[in-house]
Amino acid sequence: MMPDNALEKIYKETTRKTTRKTTRKTT
Repeated sequence: MMPDNALEKIYKETTRKTTRKTTRKTT
């Protein structure tokens, strides 16, 4: 399994791409 750090990085990158599609931010 990947470490939390790697998971967080991927999650943040994916969220950034999704942010372009949807203007809703959960940060």
